[in-house]
Amino acid sequence: MGCLRLPLDPGGSDEPPPMRDAGHAADAGANHGGSGGRAGAGGRDGGGGGGLDAQRGADAVGNGGAGAAPDAGGPRDAGAAGASDAIVRQPDAGLVISFPAGSSVAYQVDVAHTGNQPASALTPPLAQAWAVDLGGRVSYPLVVDGRVFVTVGNTSAYGTKLEALDLTTGMPVWGPIDIGGTYYWSNAAYDAGRIYVINFDGLMTAFDAASGSTIWTRQMPGQYAFSSPPTAAGGMVFVGGAGVGGTVYGVDGATGQVLWTAGVENGDHSSPALSAGAVYVSYACVQADAFAPLDGTRLWHHNGGCEGGGGDTTVLYQGRLWARDWATSNLVLDAATGNEIASFSASAIPAFAGTRGFFLVGSTLQALDANTRTVLWTFPGDGMLASPPLVVNSRVYIGSSAGQLYAIDPATGDQTWSDKLAWGVSASDEFNVTGPLAGMGAGGDSLLVPADTHLVCYH
Repeated sequence: MGCLRLPLDPGGSDEPPPMRDAGHAADAGANHGGSGGRAGAGGRDGGGGGGLDAQRGADAVGNGGAGAAPDAGGPRDAGAAGASDAIVRQPDAGLVISFPAGSSVAYQVDVAHTGNQPASALTPPLAQAWAVDLGGRVSYPLVVDGRVFVTVGNTSAYGTKLEALDLTTGMPVWGPIDIGGTYYWSNAAYDAGRIYVINFDGLMTAFDAASGSTIWTRQMPGQYAFSSPPTAAGGMVFVGGAGVGGTVYGVDGATGQVLWTAGVENGDHSSPALSAGAVYVSYACVQADAFAPLDGTRLWHHNGGCEGGGGDTTVLYQGRLWARDWATSNLVLDAATGNEIASFSASAIPAFAGTRGFFLVGSTLQALDANTRTVLWTFPGDGMLASPPLVVNSRVYIGSSAGQLYAIDPATGDQTWSDKLAWGVSASDEFNVTGPLAGMGAGGDSLLVPADTHLVCYH
C-alpha cells in the first residue's frame, strides 16, 4: 500500500509536519495545502534498503501512473546507510539537448539547474531597464528569443496565470492565460518553441512560445499533488507528482502522450535535472533516482534510510549530483552510480561555474572548491541574503529579502556592484504552494529578478 502523506499548509508555514509511517494514511481531504508532508527531521543516521522497481510504459499508465508503492512502515533500517542499488543497465541513446545561446529554459537557467549563464554580455555596473507589477507572486523567468515567460499566482481565487513579456521593454507580448488548478502554484519549462506549464492538479499544457496558443493539454495520471517544476529537452518533458507514493513522468513534448512513468519516494518539489543519458530526481532523505530519459528504465536508486513527503531540486555538475535534503544531510552523489561522495551545507539550490560552487548557507554566501568542498570565501551582504545565487558572465548575483541585489567577483568574493530594489528579492520556497517557485534568470544582456509581485529587469 502506498503512503498517503500529510499535506503542507497552504498558509505558507515553514515548519514541516512530523514523519509519518509509510503505511499510515494521512487525511487527503480539504486541507491538502501542498504537495505532501515532508519527512520528519528525525535522526540523520538512517539505514539503507533496496530500491523501487520502475513501472514504465503501458503497464504504468494502465495502473493509473502511480508507480510502485513504497514498502509499508516508518523510517526503515534495512541495510547499510546510503546504499545505492546496482545499475540495472546503461543509459539509452539519450536526449539531444540544444537551446538558443544565452537563454534560460528551466529553474536555475538550464536543464541541469547549474545556475550558470556564461553566454551573456551582462557586465556590472547594471542599470534597471524596467520593473512590472504582475499582481501576484512571480515565478523564475524563462528567457528565450527576446521574450520573458513567467507564471504568476492569483491573489484571491486559486490558480495562476502564464504571461509573456518583451525582454527589452517589459511590455506584454501575450497573456495572461489562466492556468487554473488548486492553490497558487504552477511552473514552466521551455523546449523547441514551446512553453510547458503544469499546475498543482497535474494538468500539463503546451503553449506556442511565439503566440501563446494552446498546442495540447494533458492530465498527468495517478497522482493528485504536483509541486515539481517541469524540465524539458530533446522533445521530452519530465515532471514529478505525489499523493500516493510518487511518480516521475516522461512526456512526449509534441503530443502530450505519457511515454513512461516510474514510482519514486515520493514525488514532491524536485524539478528533474537532465543530462543526455539520465533524468535525476531526489526526495526526502535523499531518496534519489536516475532514469533513462527515453523509456524510464531505472539506472540507479540511492536509499537514504528513511522516506516521506518532500524533496529538493538537484544540481548536475561535472559528473556529480548535488542533492539537498532538509531532513537528513545534503549529499554529493556520483551521477553515474548514485554512490555517496561527500556532504555539503546549503540553504538554497547552489550555482556552479568552473571549479567553484556558490552556496547560500543561512544568510551568508559561500564559495567552495567543487572538488574538495574547501570554503574559499564568504560574503554576508546585508545579513539577509535569500535568493539562490546565479552566475552570469563570470559574476555571482544574489539578492536579499530587504531588496539588496549584489554582484560578486567569483574569484575573490569582493562586491563589485549593488542596487536597492523597492521590494524584497524573492527566495525559492520549496516547502509550500502559496506561489510559483521563484528564482532569478538571465538571457542576452539581461538579468531578471522576481521580487514578490514584481519582475525587475537589469541590463
